[in-house]
Amino acid sequence: MRSSSSGKALVWTVLTLVGALLIAEVGLRIRAARSPEPGAAVSRGGELSAFDLLRPSSHDDLVYELRPGARGMLGGRWVEINALGFRGREHQIEKESEAFRIVGLGDERMFGTGVAEGETFLDRLERRLGAAGERRYEALNFAAPGFNTNQQVAMFEHRAAGFDPDLVVVHFVGDDVGPPRFLSAAPPAEDAPTSYLIDAISGGRSRAEAPELVRATKASRELLEQAGGLDAPAGREAVVAALRRLAELAAEHEAPVIVVMLGDDGADRAAVRAAAESLGFSVVNALPRFHDHLIASGEQATKKAWRRAFFVGGDYPTPLAHRLYAEALFDRMVEMGLAPSGAEL
Repeated sequence: MRSSSSGKALVWTVLTLVGALLIAEVGLRIRAARSPEPGAAVSRGGELSAFDLLRPSSHDDLVYELRPGARGMLGGRWVEINALGFRGREHQIEKESEAFRIVGLGDERMFGTGVAEGETFLDRLERRLGAAGERRYEALNFAAPGFNTNQQVAMFEHRAAGFDPDLVVVHFVGDDVGPPRFLSAAPPAEDAPTSYLIDAISGGRSRAEAPELVRATKASRELLEQAGGLDAPAGREAVVAALRRLAELAAEHEAPVIVVMLGDDGADRAAVRAAAESLGFSVVNALPRFHDHLIASGEQATKKAWRRAFFVGGDYPTPLAHRLYAEALFDRMVEMGLAPSGAEL
């Protein structure tokens, strides 16, 4: 009798376990069906990953691009990528006849990692330009995290130039001479997992390798080649060559180019400044404006005070830094006769 009872208990335990597993599998499949595609809003309270935000590009020289429709938290602030694949509100490709259109090329600093929607220096510049005159101004932010100068120019050639720009703004920083920061390391997985439960337990290892965007700053040349057979241009000469290419492309649209940087010391910045000026670009060094603001606020110009005021999360510009960049650009546009004077940010 005792053996029969034990057998029934064992069967009941097994059936209960199988039932629980089936319920878990069904639940996970329902959740997967309801889950947003990569790049949709992050509702788990976490930050957008590189895969959420970026996707491999069909253009070899661009390497990767922002994922249209991506939205979520990045650097502690909400960001949205519009349907055309750049940060900010929706735009139409065709420019209205009375509009003055600015396109921005840069990396995560211009993109605005760490600041909210509408608070990047291009957003602020657009608002001040609009407040200063009757003409309509549009500032389109084609920057993307990790872009180097070569990718920025490729972005202009393949995407931004199609928006009929009247002015091009390039934000140069020291690491723009390096290789692309992110590269596609694996093709997208197309097949769903055999078991969503096993997939969840294994951390996704039960299916084909998911698309991955890896940091390439420390990668070997072999990794760069494996990531797409790319001859990723990098180094000072590559930056200068990219600027020459930008000069040709911008000339086709009769669009002047402004290169903005924070300081022009060091061999790389000096070379970029010399190359930009030789190409007829206007160069804005925003460093004195930053320094003057720090002193005017009663701070000593120490490294600690500098970073506290102007950078967050390492080297992402604060809202104040974005405002100062916008002021510097606005003043230069006034000098160039591209904007009326007046109005506050």
